[in-house]
Amino acid sequence: VNLTVYISLLVIAIVVFNAPLQSTAYFAFLCVPLFVVAGLSIGIMFAPIALFYLDVRYSLGVLSGVLMWVTPVFYAVHTEGLVGAINRWNPLTHLIGMPRHWLIGGAEPNSGGFLLSMTCFGILLVLALRSFHRALPIAIERAI
Repeated sequence: VNLTVYISLLVIAIVVFNAPLQSTAYFAFLCVPLFVVAGLSIGIMFAPIALFYLDVRYSLGVLSGVLMWVTPVFYAVHTEGLVGAINRWNPLTHLIGMPRHWLIGGAEPNSGGFLLSMTCFGILLVLALRSFHRALPIAIERAI
């Protein structure tokens, strides 16, 4: 349901702003499973920590807000200054930049950064699943 709403909003934004679609636009939709892997890896990484420390649970909302503002979703990728340094090291910048380029064009993103961030998210997902399975019995034991 959420994916349908977001894709509908994306289509509306493309129509309203008269953004020309690139011939590689279908590649952007192939990145949806990659976004799921990235989201799952971040969520599963914080889940065992949030089971034991309630402060982490409440600070995730603040952290996601900060990540939203430092990731160039609605603004062009800056390459200079403090924002440029943050954009170079933020893996979400590369994760969002490549599908955006495939969909509507614009500045050429860093392909190596995209592949590196997806590799890191894949490794993070494996490590997060491993720690989640180790932490789950401890959390159940504490709850009982």
